[in-house]
Amino acid sequence: MRHTHFMKLLIEDHYGAAISGTSLFKTAHSIFGSWDEALWRAGLNPNDIRKRSRLHASALSVTLGQVEDVNIDGERRYSRFAGTPAKSPEQLLEEKESASDLFEAVNKLSKEDKLLTEKIFDTILKIHHYKDQDDLIKHVVLRLDKKVSELKVKQIFSQITENIM
Repeated sequence: MRHTHFMKLLIEDHYGAAISGTSLFKTAHSIFGSWDEALWRAGLNPNDIRKRSRLHASALSVTLGQVEDVNIDGERRYSRFAGTPAKSPEQLLEEKESASDLFEAVNKLSKEDKLLTEKIFDTILKIHHYKDQDDLIKHVVLRLDKKVSELKVKQIFSQITENIM
């Protein structure tokens, strides 16, 4: 640890000043408004290059925690929280009942639409950032290689909403 500064100077002498990840992130955020926007402008898809968990991570013991899509500075972000969920038991029960309602609503769809809904839901799980429902639908259609139209996805969402009510 005490040689860290010496190593930094040695590396800078041979290779030039290093740019920290933090300074790069802050600069991209100040110029483009967000890191994802900077990646999009560079021609990169943030969802495709985002760091993923290692495959062997599923073999680890389960630690209490939760994964949430949070809204920070007007952007949705995928965040992991360690520890017990911040939600009350009542909120957790309400979410469980909502999931049950969603399951029943999907079961009311035609067989063909159920299969398509499964594909849509699987695709949504891979999308971590979107601005609104229309943006989400565009991401879904792109990830499904445009095999389904935006109109069809909207119709499925509408049918599920009607079946829940």
